[in-house]
Amino acid sequence: MPIQHLITSGDSFGMYVKLLRTPRASDQPQQFKIRLPFPRKIEERKYVKDVIVESTHAASAEVGGYSCRGKVRSLRDEVNWFLS
Repeated sequence: MPIQHLITSGDSFGMYVKLLRTPRASDQPQQFKIRLPFPRKIEERKYVKDVIVESTHAASAEVGGYSCRGKVRSLRDEVNWFLS
């Protein structure tokens, strides 16, 4: 089940991400908008990437070390675009 994502907005406390997925049992796509809080408030713009990486590592540990290398790379590209 492929999942597409797009960072739609963010602030010093977290970011909103729009997710689009098509369940296996359906051909109708589902769209969600979720808020991903940061583990701490970001005081300066230069720390955004560090906090997102920290959040990704914490989430990976929560699910038993699940690796999503391809998705992390595309998320990193989106974060860089969002910050530009």
